[in-house]
Amino acid sequence: MGSKKLQVWLPVLFAFVMIIGMAIGFQLREKTAGVAGFFQLKQSNPIEEILDLVHTRYVDNVSDDSLFNSAIGEILAKLDPHSVYLPPEDLKFATEDLQGNFQGIGVEFQVFNDTVNVINVIKGGPSDKAGVKVGDRMIAVEDTISLVKREADDIRGLLRGPKNSDVDVTVIRDGNKRKINITRGVI
Repeated sequence: MGSKKLQVWLPVLFAFVMIIGMAIGFQLREKTAGVAGFFQLKQSNPIEEILDLVHTRYVDNVSDDSLFNSAIGEILAKLDPHSVYLPPEDLKFATEDLQGNFQGIGVEFQVFNDTVNVINVIKGGPSDKAGVKVGDRMIAVEDTISLVKREADDIRGLLRGPKNSDVDVTVIRDGNKRKINITRGVI
C-alpha cells in the first residue's frame, strides 16, 4: 500500500518542485535582464549590439558621436551622391554658403596637390581690392599658419573672420612669394 501512495504523491511532488523552480528562474531572469547571459531572449538592433560591444569590450574609449557620424555618412553614401550628412559643427558653414552672406576675403579656391589655388576672385570684394589674382597659390596665413596639406574646411575657417578685420595671406605668383594684407568684408 505504501508504494501506491508513493505513485500518487510522487508526480504531485515533482510538479510542485518544477513550479517552484520555474518561479525562481523567472525571478532571477528579471533581476539579470541587463546582463548577457545564457538565456537572453531579448532581440535588439544590430547597431545597438555593436555599440554595446564597443563600449564593453573595445580597448580604447570611442566617442559615440564619431561612430554615429561615420555610420550615418556610410548609410547615406549608399543612396545617391546628393544625400549627405552634415554634423552640427559643419552646419554653420553650409548655412552661410547657402545664404550667400558671410565675412571673408572673397575668393573661391580649390586644393590641388596639397596647395590652395585661387580659382575665382569676387569682383569688388576684399581680395580683389587687395590685389589677389586668379592663379595665385596661397601658402600661409599670418606668416605662421601654413595652408599646405589642410582640409578645405580648415582653410575656410582661417580665411573667414569678422568684417573689417585684417588677415595677412602669403601667396606664390609667377614663382615669387608675396604677402598680401586683406581686410575682410561681407561676401
